[in-house]
Amino acid sequence: MKAKIAIASLVNLIVLNFLDLIVFSGQSNYIILSSVNLLVWLFTLVILFKTNQINITYKILTIYGSISTSFHALLGGGLYSSYIMWFLIICLGMSIFFNRSFSILASIYSMLSVSFFFYLQVSGKIDFKEELKSIPVLYDYFNLMSVLVMLAIALYFFFTKENVDLLWKKQKENQIGELEQLLEQRNLEIKKMRNEMATEFHDEMGNKLALISTYINVLQVQNYDGSPKLKDYLEKINANAKSVYEGTRDFIWTIEAEHANFYELGVYLRDFGERLFLPVDVDFMTQSLSPDLKKVKTTFIENHQIILIVKEAMTNALKHSRTKKIELMFQYTNDYVALHIKDYGVGFEPEHLNRVFGINNMKKRAEKIFSELDVLTEPNKGVEIILKYKITPNR
Repeated sequence: MKAKIAIASLVNLIVLNFLDLIVFSGQSNYIILSSVNLLVWLFTLVILFKTNQINITYKILTIYGSISTSFHALLGGGLYSSYIMWFLIICLGMSIFFNRSFSILASIYSMLSVSFFFYLQVSGKIDFKEELKSIPVLYDYFNLMSVLVMLAIALYFFFTKENVDLLWKKQKENQIGELEQLLEQRNLEIKKMRNEMATEFHDEMGNKLALISTYINVLQVQNYDGSPKLKDYLEKINANAKSVYEGTRDFIWTIEAEHANFYELGVYLRDFGERLFLPVDVDFMTQSLSPDLKKVKTTFIENHQIILIVKEAMTNALKHSRTKKIELMFQYTNDYVALHIKDYGVGFEPEHLNRVFGINNMKKRAEKIFSELDVLTEPNKGVEIILKYKITPNR
């Protein structure tokens, strides 16, 4: 687009100076100035076609155009010369199509030139009104027409589809920037709200559930008559209270904003496994968590579902596998994070997989977070559960 504007501008200036040569055929000053202008614009046009140096072309248009305008105005009416209009065109063209710095320099030069003309007029050194009387009418006509053509060229190219699309693009970018700021602010508010919810939920429900469990333990100790029925009820209530407390603790952990990545989730799962298998004769092993997992962002819903899947897998292994060793492993790629829970117990026949309620339940949870769950097993070779958490740009 800039090349087209430069070509149109140069052709317009060449035509204008050629007409000036015709109008001022008997005045040597105008002949010399218009001839020099004509040669400069022709030379610039040739350079543009041969080298396609747009920046050099615009610099010549700005620098030489401003100087030439000053000389033309000085010879042809000063403050009253129609050539003054070229200062406005140069400043406008530079600000819209080329360089803001050149536009500022052209504006400063234009103001200095006009101020100089004003000084010459006021001081009486040159009477531009008298000088204007000797200027042919065709000169002003050609010049004004050339200025209008240049203005039409600028407006035409300014409102071309390419430039309008660029303006729309910039406007959309600004809107996107504003939306991103609002989104960031909203995320900070949500993060603050989640942390406050976690704190309040822990204080209100978590502590009270722990207190209920404590009271039940006291009742069990004080059950002097040794009633089997009462003891059974107390044990069931205690087991349910502990289960609810564990679930509450999981929920509180998931909604805390600082836990929204797979590294923190891995640490939580590792700690759960250590607590679960420590009291029994099972060797629980986990690999070192890679810090790269911090790049994998998770939502509190995904955290919650993954925790439930892993807990169910570990609990099933503890109850049914009769294994002496359980491993928790993490495999990180650009496309997914694979979480492996492997035992070395009795296993089961693969064809019986669909009849295992716990496995189906885990698969449904994986589907809720758009992940995959695979189960590898053979009799007497243990069970390996693999959860593939897909990494997408939206995560």
